[in-house]
Amino acid sequence: MAVTRRGTFGAENHSVTNLDLFAGGTNPPVLADIAKTGAHAYRHTGSAFGRSFTATAVRSVCALRHGGMKTAGRLPIVTVAVNYTPLCVMWEPGKGELQLMAGFEEGSASYRYPISAAAHDLFATNPTAWKIVGIAAKIAETDGYVSFYLDGQRLLNWTGDTRIFALDGYDLCDTITGVYWYGDEYNVTFSDDYWPVGEWGDNSLCDDLTIDSLTDADAVDAEPRYRALLWTTAATNGSVNQWAPVGAVLNADAVKDNPPDDAASYVTTAAPDQTDEFVPAQISLAGYLPEVVTVVVRGKRASTGEGANVGIFTKIEDEQETAPAQALRTDWSEIEATFWTKPNSVMPWDATGIGEMKIGIVSSE
Repeated sequence: MAVTRRGTFGAENHSVTNLDLFAGGTNPPVLADIAKTGAHAYRHTGSAFGRSFTATAVRSVCALRHGGMKTAGRLPIVTVAVNYTPLCVMWEPGKGELQLMAGFEEGSASYRYPISAAAHDLFATNPTAWKIVGIAAKIAETDGYVSFYLDGQRLLNWTGDTRIFALDGYDLCDTITGVYWYGDEYNVTFSDDYWPVGEWGDNSLCDDLTIDSLTDADAVDAEPRYRALLWTTAATNGSVNQWAPVGAVLNADAVKDNPPDDAASYVTTAAPDQTDEFVPAQISLAGYLPEVVTVVVRGKRASTGEGANVGIFTKIEDEQETAPAQALRTDWSEIEATFWTKPNSVMPWDATGIGEMKIGIVSSE
């Protein structure tokens, strides 16, 4: 499939490992004990957060609870980095507007606003209510688009040539290098020309965040689909357990902790073609339609040598789909794989498939 999941952030795994900060921010998001679904969300603490990657087109959607405004000024809601130049949807409470800031004017430090602002009423009201917010963007000379959605309504839409100028630049930028939510203006714009910098209100939260990149064939100027992220952990061993448990008797007991205890308990192998299979704990799907399965694995390489790659798989009965192997880092971090259909088929996920699913890992050279 040509849609690639770049990030799945639901806070339920208590991890900020793969949340990349934008523009050198120093304060990663922290967990808050309130959520759209589950028990936790991410709380904004100053820096923008999301995922860095390269693409031509992206879509991202999340549940957002903005907590109002602490200090007046421009407040970035979401930033699409284009060659590391910010293309931002800005909330300007003092003007009562939502603005699309698309890089800078040619050869200048002045922000460029390519389209008219939208009234901020839908965003500003009920700051403690969860809102479903999304952005779809394709950066191109022709047929480009940047659309911002809030609770099913498209509030901003820029089409045509969506390439942008960097700060004081004369060359148009067209490669997306990341998607980031929240942030303060100084963190995402690199310009000292505009003050004061706005500050988000306390308890500005983000939950159920997904980021996808798309090829041209899948790039559609449409509202990104919101998906509630339901999380679970490994519950019991599957039928094949070839990795060695450390800090626990059973393999499943070594890996099901949440939050992860890292070196206290884990499974390990030094050989290729070793499989560890697990039965995930059942989750309630009442009111939810399963659409995709993302398996997140936390681990590290034992050394900097070769042969520490891990393939993640889903399995139903005898059918198994294994994602391309990924290399772990030399310190504790996460890798993940998203499965858009049932194993080795085009059949969509359903409640039966979720109930019968096993997950696992396999080592390789």
